[in-house]
Amino acid sequence: MKLLASGRLDAVYFSSSATALYFAKWACVPVRILALPTPHIKLYAAFALGQESLRDRYNAIARRAFAEHNFDTFMKEYIRQIKIPAGGL
Repeated sequence: MKLLASGRLDAVYFSSSATALYFAKWACVPVRILALPTPHIKLYAAFALGQESLRDRYNAIARRAFAEHNFDTFMKEYIRQIKIPAGGL
């Protein structure tokens, strides 16, 4: 994001608009999001043995985030609530 803000890069690719907005907010960089065609991919998560509580928490949040394909909506609401310290990251 710093290279984008400095003008050294014209564009960067992120797998989702929510990810781009998250990093832009943390870096205090205004961005314009352009939708590009992307193939559907499957995502997986792995946890160490003995981390059942973390796995269960992740599964509960993931079910909510991916319900009815609303990941971007879920993330944009999360990003909106982030309090950025002065100076960004």
